[in-house]
Amino acid sequence: MMSLIDYFANPLLVLYRLFEKLAISFGFSPSILKLKDSQAKPPTASASPSYPPSLSTPFPSDSPLGLDCEMVGVGSNGRVSQLARVTLVRSLVAEPTRLPHFEVVYDVIVKPQKKVTDFRTKYSGINKEILRSGLPSVPLVSFSEARAKVGKLISGRVVVGHALCNDFGVLSLRHPRVLTRDTALYPPFMSGQGKKKGRR
Repeated sequence: MMSLIDYFANPLLVLYRLFEKLAISFGFSPSILKLKDSQAKPPTASASPSYPPSLSTPFPSDSPLGLDCEMVGVGSNGRVSQLARVTLVRSLVAEPTRLPHFEVVYDVIVKPQKKVTDFRTKYSGINKEILRSGLPSVPLVSFSEARAKVGKLISGRVVVGHALCNDFGVLSLRHPRVLTRDTALYPPFMSGQGKKKGRR
C-alpha cells in the first residue's frame, strides 16, 4: 500500500484520481479505472532520466490539460505558498464511450524563489533534497521557466484540476474562466452548504 507521502509525491496519480472521480460520476465503473502498480509508484533513484517526455501521439491544439501544483511554505510561519512542482497531463482518449488514458505533458520541480520554512512534505511529497537536486526523471527548473512553459501549454486550452485558483495563484497566471473545469466547483464534489472541498 502506498504511503500518504508516496501518494502526494506523484502528481500524475493525484490527477488520475481527479479524473477518476469525474468518470465515476458519469457512470463508469471504478474497478476498471485503477492504475497498474507500476504506474502508481513514485519516481525512484534507479529510474532512468526521461525528459522531456516523448508524447506517443500528436498533440492537438484543442486538447484539454489536467493541471496540479505542489506547494511549499515560505515566510516566518510557512503559511505563504510557493510553487515547488507543476505537472500537466492530457487524455489520449477523446471518444466519450471509452475510458481515458493519460500521458504526462510537462512535469518539473521548481527552484525555490525564497527560503522555504515549511516543506509540507506530508502533503506535497517535497523535501529539501528534492528542491536542491530534482528527481531522476523530473528536472529542476527556475520559476520563470516553469511559468512560461505552463502558460504557453495551457494557452487556448481547457484546463482541468481541483481548486485551480490555488494553482494559478502560485504560478502567477490567469486563465479564462470559460476554459477552466474545476472539480472543487462541481456540485457532487462540494461539501457542506455550498462550500468548496479543497485539498489545501
